[in-house]
Amino acid sequence: MEANEFLSAMKSGRMSRRDILQMLTAAGLTMTMLPVGRAKAQDGEAIYFTWEGYNDPGFHPGYTAKNNAEPEGPVFGDVEEALTKVRSGFKVDVVHPCNLDLKRWRDADVLSRSTPAASRISAICSRA
Repeated sequence: MEANEFLSAMKSGRMSRRDILQMLTAAGLTMTMLPVGRAKAQDGEAIYFTWEGYNDPGFHPGYTAKNNAEPEGPVFGDVEEALTKVRSGFKVDVVHPCNLDLKRWRDADVLSRSTPAASRISAICSRA
């Protein structure tokens, strides 16, 4: 059922409350079953998980110059969202939490000093 059909049926009363709850439950279960593993990037590209706005190419010209591409950059809106996602198994090469939250991230045991992508990381963090 398309979203417009669902809304129309709901508004017109063609769907019972039970039908509506079944549809919403199915949608919610579908969302929880989506894969949360590693963000998809091309071979050799770093995954840079950062705040919205920090994925701007001006923040990582060294990486762009070295790799002729932008790093894969999933973004988060707040630190709770980011920490929850990383705790659930989302694998990234570089994550950019706020410095006030570093202790919490360390206590959650989600930070690592070294990664297989160490050479790619230094390119992200350097200026051209």
